[in-house]
Amino acid sequence: MLAFRFTQKLLKDMKVDPVDIGEVDPLFCWHVNILQLKRKHIIFVNNSSRLCLILDGIRSSQLSKLQEKFKSELKEYLQLEGIKKSVVEQYLFEAGEVSIGITNDKSV
Repeated sequence: MLAFRFTQKLLKDMKVDPVDIGEVDPLFCWHVNILQLKRKHIIFVNNSSRLCLILDGIRSSQLSKLQEKFKSELKEYLQLEGIKKSVVEQYLFEAGEVSIGITNDKSV
């Protein structure tokens, strides 16, 4: 399971009801926040690696677009960093479906 742990601010903005995620492998867990710099920017930080991705162009209530854009941007970024395409695709395959919960770790 790919776990997105949204801040309260982002949950409210995206109009999403969180689910109880429980324990997830930190490699598949991302903390997600929103930052307004003229436009909305959504910041993803991986719990394990602290890798950070910043997405823009996502409006409120476009949750499915957010999930698709995250996966495509992550795939593109990791390949630019020299990670083999097969490894990136395996990560996304093993990650599976996205679940959205609330943040549970203030260190991220």
